[in-house]
Order: sequence, then C-alpha cells, then structure tokens
Amino acid sequence: MRLKEKMRGFNELAAVVKDFSLKLLLEQYENGSCQLGNNGSARLSERESFFTVNRDEFGDERINLIQSGIDEGYPYYLAIETNGNLNSKYEIGLMLDDLEENLSKQMIEDLDEEFYKFYKNFSED
Repeated sequence: MRLKEKMRGFNELAAVVKDFSLKLLLEQYENGSCQLGNNGSARLSERESFFTVNRDEFGDERINLIQSGIDEGYPYYLAIETNGNLNSKYEIGLMLDDLEENLSKQMIEDLDEEFYKFYKNFSED
C-alpha cells in the first residue's frame, strides 16, 4: 500500500530512527561488533559496501549502513530490516554530511576502502 498523503510527524520519526541507528552503528564499530563487507561486484554501478549490526542473536533484526555505487540519489543509506513475524525493510537515504556528523572518520574511510576493494583488484590486472 502506498500512502498518497503526507503523514504528520514522519520526518521527525525518520530523524529519530536515523540518529539512533547511526549512534548504534558507531558504538558497535568502536566495540568491534560491527561487521564490514561488500557484495563483490566488478561493476561500480552495482557495488555496495556495508556495515551491519545484528540486533538479536538470530540475525533477524539488522541495521545496515550501505555505500552504494548508484550515481543518482543518495550515495549512502540506512536499511533497517526485520525477518521475525513481520518481514519489513525501512530505508533512509544519507549524504556524506550525515555520516561526517555522526560517525568517526576512520569508520567512513573503512566503508570507502571496502567499497573499492574489488575495483583495485580488477584494475591491477
């Protein structure tokens, strides 16, 4: 179902979710509990790197910070996913400014290096 009317307070709710998620990702990164990975695509337009935090022991609730290779729109986004009784996914687009305001410089650099990891391997051949 698509909402055709603007929901009152939705922007404020999205800001709360964004702030909570970025704070949690930073805390887990600093604790060494944040997983870093990528999809390994050879095409930059299809590549993504990501940090993932599992919110439960089964991995059914996840918060992902994703750097995307898409040129249009947001280069980063949060994806909050749950696979419990309700399968759902909620995404919030982010710009580099959002990351710089909330995350450590090293965390942003790690995400960027992971994004280009396979590109470096392909360009050296």
